[in-house]
Amino acid sequence: MADGMHVKGAWNEEEKMNISLILTKDCNLRCKYCYEDTGPKDKAMMSIEIAKAALDALRPSEVTFFGGEPLIQKELALKIIDYGLGLKIKAYSFTTNATLIDEEFLLALKSRPAKVSFLVSIDGPENVHNRMRQNYKATEHGIHLLQKYGHQIEARMTFTPGTIPHLAYSVYFLHGLGFNNIAFLPADSNKFDYTDDDYFEYMVQLTEILSWYDQLPEEGRPELKFLKDVKNPKNAPCGLGTGYVAVDEKGDIYPCHRFVFIPQSKLGNIATGLKTDLKEFYSCFSKFNFATCNTCGAQKYCFGSCPAANYFSHGHTLVPDQKICNFKRAEIEIALNYLKEGPKIVQ
Repeated sequence: MADGMHVKGAWNEEEKMNISLILTKDCNLRCKYCYEDTGPKDKAMMSIEIAKAALDALRPSEVTFFGGEPLIQKELALKIIDYGLGLKIKAYSFTTNATLIDEEFLLALKSRPAKVSFLVSIDGPENVHNRMRQNYKATEHGIHLLQKYGHQIEARMTFTPGTIPHLAYSVYFLHGLGFNNIAFLPADSNKFDYTDDDYFEYMVQLTEILSWYDQLPEEGRPELKFLKDVKNPKNAPCGLGTGYVAVDEKGDIYPCHRFVFIPQSKLGNIATGLKTDLKEFYSCFSKFNFATCNTCGAQKYCFGSCPAANYFSHGHTLVPDQKICNFKRAEIEIALNYLKEGPKIVQ
């Protein structure tokens, strides 16, 4: 590790960095819409030495374990949590398909004084989930184990043209499964062709979701990310730009976990330091710098567009993918109508 790597100060001095550690690029599933592609996986694994060096260099406040499937590296995750106990790390999270969760691992987590949550990739009930992913039953089993041991869980759904008509039912289903925080996003448009009919159906589904949501007692309502985003608009698309980086198995530093698969986006290495000023770099990703956003009527409520998704779609990080923008505009229109007048039927 390089002495004096100066990351603190790249943004607000009072804020701490959040990082993703890419424990492995391997995965036990082969989901059809994965942005890591559906071919043979890179099986590279992070070592405890690289993980320790990353924590020492970056001094994060929160750590997300990412992959691939991070639970392929359960023992490494536990060692990292142990090492982090002396570094004042506030929380850990796993982004996982939940199929590899077992009681032995959860008992090991329980024995450690660390706050650990899980973001679970699940698309809905079995007949919806298994269209693009696999092994629904193992995912559901993992979810029930997480609930048994009292972990906070969030659902991350990915929809495609074929599953948009099932979106509302899938949200109801996941809420019934115990999820109180639900987000859904379209699969990258470089893999699927979205049509005007898909956008219209999406608006119908959003309206149905909000009609159901409105009938729930207030204390029993899940947090819906698309509604939250309109209530609390941001100037950047995500943690990218507000103190977040990802570190891969070689110790290379990237803007986020998705940029790990774009080699030219590397910001530096934990051994040699950063090759760019992060404050300057991140300032590029304000929504006000995205091409076409300044003339878009939805800009006030939209945080721009995922720069990595833009790149995968057409090779330019700051040029929004218009297919994805269409979904975002639909969300904003339906959410604003709901907040102003309550749920409406889309005509």
